Formats: sequence, structure tokens, C-alpha cells
Amino acid sequence: KQLTTKNNIYIYGGTFDPIHNAHMAIIRYLSHIPDTLVIVAIAKHPLYKNPVASEYDRELMVQIALDNAYIKNYVIEPDTSPYTVDNVKNIIHKYGEDKHYHLVIGSDQVNEFNKWHDVKELSKLVDIVYVSRSEDINEHNVKKYHMEKLPIETPNISSTKIRNGNYTEFDVDYGVYRYMRNLKVYMK
Repeated sequence: KQLTTKNNIYIYGGTFDPIHNAHMAIIRYLSHIPDTLVIVAIAKHPLYKNPVASEYDRELMVQIALDNAYIKNYVIEPDTSPYTVDNVKNIIHKYGEDKHYHLVIGSDQVNEFNKWHDVKELSKLVDIVYVSRSEDINEHNVKKYHMEKLPIETPNISSTKIRNGNYTEFDVDYGVYRYMRNLKVYMK
């Protein structure tokens, strides 16, 4: 059974601990590209400490934010491996090899991309697109892995600051804000 008739699949992974309005700006942008399905992959990054919120709560917050933004052309896929290349292979297997796959990363990941597991294979499986939050980009990685910059500006919001309790209801979707407050997570 074919899971989607969309030909462009953008995979946007992250811990989303929590999902905030900069993430949402990227997802909104991607969702407006014609013939596109956005896969939001919720992960635990192998190089970072454990997320504050559980995978269940992070998935629910993503669901709340996407539903409140009226975004319909998305799927949430939990990662099954700590390595992006393995998760991309699973997604390609699930959705079909006849699609055009793109991996969306942030500028911080552009700078570290050469350290990722099996980047050569990964860059053969997907086109790498990035969102720039800073001017300090590793141009060598951009050229070597044929990365393209998405033409989007995002608000300067830090997940780390939110996790440390330094946020307002304007940094996240209001439904996510209420969920965070009820859960008593990311409090000072």
C-alpha cells in the first residue's frame, strides 16, 4: 500500500524538547511547497544528554503545535536508531524509493555534519537542505555534501533557554505552552 502520493518528502528531525515557534516556521514553510509531505522525526540525539520531556510528551506537543497551525501534510515518525542514516533508510523503505527525499538540518548541524555517522551514504540517499540561524557556516561541508540553504528566516528562539525555564507564551504555540505549564516541565 502506498502511504503517500506526494513526491517530495522533507524529513525534519530533532528532539523537539520542546517544539517552538522557530521549528514551526520551518515546518510551515515546508508544508507550503507543492506536492510535499513533511515527516517530523522525533529523536534523541546520540551526542546530547537525555531530553527533559518524555518521548510521549514531546510527540504530543508536536501534534498540538501542528494541529493548531492547521498543517495537514505531515506525519510524525519516531526515530528507531540513534543514527540519521538508518532512520532515513527506514523512511525510504516505508514510503518508497520513487520519492525525492530531503533532510532538513540547522546551521549548527551543518558545521558538525562531517562528524555524523556514515555521512557519505546519507548524502547519497537525500538532498541536504539547511536553515541558517547564524552567519558562521562551515562552507566546506556545504560544498562537499551539496547542501542548499532554505530561503527562510526564523525567530531566534533557543530550546536550551526554554528547557531552563526562560521563555514566554510567544516562544511556543499557545496549546504547547499550556501543556508545558500543566505538565510542569521546563519550569524555573
